[in-house]
Order: sequence, then C-alpha cells, then structure tokens
Amino acid sequence: MRVIVGSLVSVGAGWLAGVLLLAVPIAYGVAVGGADAGHPSIFLHVAISILTGLVLLTWLIVFLPIYLFMPTRSPLWRWHIATPLGFVAGVVILAVVWNLIESSNPGGYFSLRAGIIGAVTCLTASLTRDRFVRTET
Repeated sequence: MRVIVGSLVSVGAGWLAGVLLLAVPIAYGVAVGGADAGHPSIFLHVAISILTGLVLLTWLIVFLPIYLFMPTRSPLWRWHIATPLGFVAGVVILAVVWNLIESSNPGGYFSLRAGIIGAVTCLTASLTRDRFVRTET
C-alpha cells in the first residue's frame, strides 16, 4: 500500500507542476489586462480536467507498474538519471496521445510542458523512494 501511495505522491507532484504551468501564464495575462477574465478561467478548468485525465491514465498504465516492479537498487532510481528520463517520457507520452487525437505534431510549447511534468514526477519518485519503497537487503 505504501508503494501505491508513494507513486501517487510522485504523480501528484507532476500534476501540480502541470497545473502551475497552465495557471501562471493565464494569471499573468489577466493581471496585465491582456486577456478577458472570464475566458481564461473556462480554459483553465478544461485544461486541468484534460491534464488530470492524462496524468491518471499515465500513472495507471506506465508509472505504477514501473514503480511497483523496478528493483530498488536499479540505477534508474537515482535522481540525476530519473529526471531526464522522466522528461523524455513526458514528451514521448504526449506525442503518442497527441497522434491518437490529431495528425499533427504537438509542437515545442506543449512538449516542453509535458517534459517538465514527467521530470518533476520522476524527480519526486527518486527523492522519496526510501520513504515509500521497501529497500532490498
């Protein structure tokens, strides 16, 4: 049970990073008066809903099995290895999901955000591993 909680904590950190990456530019646009206050909030709700669905689906299909079955002595648990791999995984997962919906490339703007979400998720997992995963003796 602790392993599942640990994976949810990691994915929650990635989700929070994604929400902040969505909310900060919108809040800035509203604050400087360049955007209508009503439309960004609707966009933000829809975007957070989509982000939540993607993060939960990715957690269930990809992240949870890796978190459960990767040996604790694996070098992939080291933060300096896990973080860039998480970035790459975020970009790849976005590209796969995007190509199922659209026939075009998601572009650097969305890929960068997906990479940051993946990097934050894997960084959190690697830094909190000892708290949630039983170490092998």
